[in-house]
Amino acid sequence: MSNLKIIELNKLKPIQNTVLAHRLDYYNLLDTIPPPEVWKINDLFYIGDGHHRIFNFYQRNNSKIRVLVHSKTNWAFSTLEYQSIAQEILNQAKKVQKENIFFINQLKVI
Repeated sequence: MSNLKIIELNKLKPIQNTVLAHRLDYYNLLDTIPPPEVWKINDLFYIGDGHHRIFNFYQRNNSKIRVLVHSKTNWAFSTLEYQSIAQEILNQAKKVQKENIFFINQLKVI
């Protein structure tokens, strides 16, 4: 099972380079949001789902967010499936890092 944890925003690594302004506007209308999903790979936390929710927290001057953490030790499905997902996340993170995007506050709003 995955774990809910509170993590500092500056520890989360994006795997996409942009967020959409209209989706950020949508999250501004909500009082609560479902926790984003992150993947712990090699002791780093990569955003798997929830870039807009996390960026919204950043815009609201929050320093921490509650996230659902997937890791090798709590993944309920096959090891091969975990490894496949983890590799795809790392590949996406490398592409974004080539654009000098390493943290949530560096995403471009379009």
